[in-house]
Amino acid sequence: MKLLSGLVSQSLAPYEVSLKLETRCCALKAFSVSYIFNNFKGTRSFSEVVSEAKQAGYTEPDPRDDLSGTDVARKVIILARESGLKLELLDTPVQSLVPEPLRAAASAEEFTQQLPQYNKDLAKQLQDAEDVGEVGISNALQLIRHV
Repeated sequence: MKLLSGLVSQSLAPYEVSLKLETRCCALKAFSVSYIFNNFKGTRSFSEVVSEAKQAGYTEPDPRDDLSGTDVARKVIILARESGLKLELLDTPVQSLVPEPLRAAASAEEFTQQLPQYNKDLAKQLQDAEDVGEVGISNALQLIRHV
């Protein structure tokens, strides 16, 4: 459990997702994604919040690394394995929050510059999720409900 404790304590996150497997209970912290989703509401645009998080040092140097959902999925896999489950990354459903055309952007700067074009689409995605009661970070976090 020392490796797991180190991973959790190094995450610096106020956002915690509890994962209870068998008799163990662990916490997964995803600071960058939680910051973005705690601030992406109302009048604030997605690109504005992502840019703010990046400038504050909350995201990876390339925010796509956080928004892809892969980092959170990897942490879920670590917790699941620590609890005795045999899961692979391909077993976790992940929905990237990086708009498809920006996944191949040449740099983080190019991604950040082009992201505002997708603010309306991302706001609609959020509204659609709220309308059906599925306001979540990504499908990677929804794995927690299924495990």
